[in-house]
Amino acid sequence: MDANTQQPQPIPQPTPAAPLPPSSQAQASLSSPALCPVCHQPVPPNAYFCPNCGAPLRTKPPSIGQQLSAYLVSFFLPPFGLAYSFKFLRQNDPIAKRAGWITIILTVVSLILTVWLSELFINSLNQSINQSLNQVNLLNPTF
Repeated sequence: MDANTQQPQPIPQPTPAAPLPPSSQAQASLSSPALCPVCHQPVPPNAYFCPNCGAPLRTKPPSIGQQLSAYLVSFFLPPFGLAYSFKFLRQNDPIAKRAGWITIILTVVSLILTVWLSELFINSLNQSINQSLNQVNLLNPTF
């Protein structure tokens, strides 16, 4: 054989595509556009509302300001913090649920502190009144 003559190379045959692993299948389904439950048009996966009909697709998580105001109300005005907590707990968003549980915990802690400090104040006031009455009784003995 001569050096200028080349042997034909075999053409590689395509191999069938292997099935995607489960994690890749989940990622592929997440990247495909979702459909609006109302108008059945494709919507972006991170949309809160359908761009075609405006239907709500998911609830918006509470902002930092909303969470902060809920925490402050829960701590300084304990019974009113429960309204925020129930509002947050009804949402499907994990951030909202966490904020709801935090408001409940802050409300309970605030109520415990309020009862404890009230008891301390009442006991202190009671002792002060008793001491004043004892001093008055010592100055004006009645027989």
